[in-house]
Amino acid sequence: NSSSGFNFGEIGQYVNNTKPGSTMQFLNLTINNNKTLKNCTSSANRSTSYTYAYCDNAIYKDCIMNGGVVVYGNATFNNCSVNESDSNRYCVFLDNQYGGRENDYTISNCLFDSSSSAYGCVKVADDANENATLIVKESVFNNVVNKAAVYVNGTTSVIATANTFINCKAGEIIAKGDKCTLNGAPCPTS
Repeated sequence: NSSSGFNFGEIGQYVNNTKPGSTMQFLNLTINNNKTLKNCTSSANRSTSYTYAYCDNAIYKDCIMNGGVVVYGNATFNNCSVNESDSNRYCVFLDNQYGGRENDYTISNCLFDSSSSAYGCVKVADDANENATLIVKESVFNNVVNKAAVYVNGTTSVIATANTFINCKAGEIIAKGDKCTLNGAPCPTS
């Protein structure tokens, strides 16, 4: 499935449910998540203030995402702009906790803009220690003050190259615990 050139507005709980083995492509989309729907819960007990992608492979290319995004399964973000102004949210939440498998995440040539109240830009939640891999390259991270720009946990391997961090007072890449590796060495820990 793929979509291109559309502007989705007011999708406070928009959920993509797809069959196993499926790939969803989001090409040249503007996603405006205004977070107005508060009376629903997700199967993963995450906040409904995120926009969700439930599929084995989610590909975002040339997208603008105004509001937080949660992805289950493998994820690729290429040349995207993501911002999160809401409190206690991340721009992108990569949830490996409920995947039950090793997931791969790639972020390249993206712009992340947080706010003074948001948690941060990117989180990998590998609470079940499924061995997630995160590649972050040639991306810009702005205005992260509450958490690190990239925050990971579990058995996550991180490869980060040629990124720019602006006003990231809480750090650039931080791990919860000591299982994360950054380019083969232990990640800095919180």
